[in-house]
Amino acid sequence: MALGFVGWIGWSIVGAFTYSGPYRWAAECQLWLFGKYGVISSAVLAILPGMVLIGGLDWALRRLGLVPARQPIAAEVPTLPVASPIPVTEPAASARPTMLPPWLIIGLMLCGALLIASAWFAWRATTGGRLRSYSVPTEGRPMRPPSHYLELSGTLLTDRAITYKTGQDTRTLVPLVASDWRSGQPISVYAESPSTRRRWGMRYPATLRGRLVEDGLPGFIAVRLRGQGVLSARHFVLEVGWRPSRDRKLAWVLFLAGLVFGGILLVGLFWRRLRRRIS
Repeated sequence: MALGFVGWIGWSIVGAFTYSGPYRWAAECQLWLFGKYGVISSAVLAILPGMVLIGGLDWALRRLGLVPARQPIAAEVPTLPVASPIPVTEPAASARPTMLPPWLIIGLMLCGALLIASAWFAWRATTGGRLRSYSVPTEGRPMRPPSHYLELSGTLLTDRAITYKTGQDTRTLVPLVASDWRSGQPISVYAESPSTRRRWGMRYPATLRGRLVEDGLPGFIAVRLRGQGVLSARHFVLEVGWRPSRDRKLAWVLFLAGLVFGGILLVGLFWRRLRRRIS
């Protein structure tokens, strides 16, 4: 069960940076209900269902006998009469299992989640692919990007930009289409937050560098655009400004945070045992 908690928390941490997984589910529920979402509330709503789900699954498996039940902390040791020729031995000190303190269990879970998130970002930085040049295809041709890391060329439609709130911030998505795009044709690529404010409300050619993510639009926006017939069945979001070095730095930050946090836990555990020996 502890490994399940660690995996879920790690998945939620990754989702908070990449808008995916449980974090995305929690954020989109708020977007559907309120038209915006909060970062902290989304993180809490992403973690709590996993705790309930994994805890309930563990309880059900134990009730069905598929997982051995937890052993009691201490069992009564029967004593023999004094007159018995068999000597009575005291139970070994190791017969009573030692339980880790709750703060240490929670801390180890969080430390493991940070290390899992670090490994994921390191993996994404190494598998993002080399920088390639690509142009948004014309109507009728499928989108076949040669890499996730692209210099994508097309025409920005800043007059059709979409904005929505994420807590205190505002995200902007601008359509990036082929040069021969005509009004009424479906759009397959949206660029996230390009620096185009000085030419807002215009249409002009642009080449943007970033990471291409399939199905990156929030669910409620995708449903609305599909209802209007302006979104392709297969769509992408270009995270403008993304570089592999950014993920590598984030991986190192999470890795060092996990190590520091784990070191603090070990020092706390050592101090706790030292105080017990002294007392």
